[in-house]
Amino acid sequence: MIIDPASAEPGMIARAADFSGMRVLEVGSGDGRMTAMISKRAKSVLSIDPDEDAISAALKRAEEYGLHNVEYRVEDVCTIDLKTGEFDSAFLALSL
Repeated sequence: MIIDPASAEPGMIARAADFSGMRVLEVGSGDGRMTAMISKRAKSVLSIDPDEDAISAALKRAEEYGLHNVEYRVEDVCTIDLKTGEFDSAFLALSL
């Protein structure tokens, strides 16, 4: 399945949102393609997805890209236990 054949989505989001120095919650990591873009500026990223296969693919991509400020978890956004103020921003792409 090709979602963004021109790879334009990360660039558009980078121009619209500045994650510099932020602690970001990414809901729906998928294969991690957006995580790589977010993590370039973010202080840290917690990326969650309920699909274990998606998290496995995202972990592989993170290793290939050398991402060290990202934590991946198999979690459901409706049941994850988060503390108030733990994140500065939340990011969702194709996660509804």
